[in-house]
Amino acid sequence: DSASFRLYPRGFTNIADWRRDNVNLMVAQVQDSLQNVDPSIKWGVSPFGIWRNGVPSGISGLDSYATIFADARAWLDAQTVDYLAPQTYWAFGGGQDFGRLAPWWGSVRNDRHIYPGLGLYRSDNNTYSGALFSPTEIPRQIRLTRDDANLGGHVLFRAKNVTVYQSRGFRDSLETDLYRRAALT
Repeated sequence: DSASFRLYPRGFTNIADWRRDNVNLMVAQVQDSLQNVDPSIKWGVSPFGIWRNGVPSGISGLDSYATIFADARAWLDAQTVDYLAPQTYWAFGGGQDFGRLAPWWGSVRNDRHIYPGLGLYRSDNNTYSGALFSPTEIPRQIRLTRDDANLGGHVLFRAKNVTVYQSRGFRDSLETDLYRRAALT
């Protein structure tokens, strides 16, 4: 896109800022289009789980702001999304600490809904070749999302790990404990 940037810089001197602004404009256009069709439509995006390296303190890894030019905080600030489901597919602890990332997203929600994404696929060796989550990881994450008033729940990635794979007995845990009562829509 460097040729497009040279031809149409729209006042930007930094290509990274220009790229982020292009994405921000697209997100705003989707919001505007949906609102013109039906103002009751709610829509959101599932951005990468790390907004910026070092935010919150101690978090490190590929970040959406600098690497893929997606500024989900700008969408929250502009309220061009109704919700975010950040891809927080990591365990508690370490440089991608779910226990720090999920609450941080809730703290910047700007009256939008935040539903952290839980990496259920990391509980089953049929779908993940790396180090598997312990059997208690996803239940701990669900409890955190329920206990934090700034989080509206969670999204499980992916459904196949509940319906097809064993995922270390997670389906049984859902039916007998965590999801034993129907949720309100």
